[in-house]
Amino acid sequence: MRLKQAYASALSEFNHLTLAEKQYKELLQLNEGDNQGNRYDLMSVYCRLEKLEEAEKLLKKYKGDQGSPLFLIPLILLNLKFED
Repeated sequence: MRLKQAYASALSEFNHLTLAEKQYKELLQLNEGDNQGNRYDLMSVYCRLEKLEEAEKLLKKYKGDQGSPLFLIPLILLNLKFED
């Protein structure tokens, strides 16, 4: 899991965002509780890819994190970009 997370992080760092998105999604499927915080990195990738709908779905899936700045800041930036 940690190797896959490091790979996803490296992909994101080098702007291979679509590949990073795929890796983060797979990580969340393998570990739905997400004790590694991959959901926050996926939210950041969604923001950079401008995928508002997917970002909102991720927020709904992890309802307990709705007050987390790691979730809200990328979502706010994305909404501002689309002028919501």
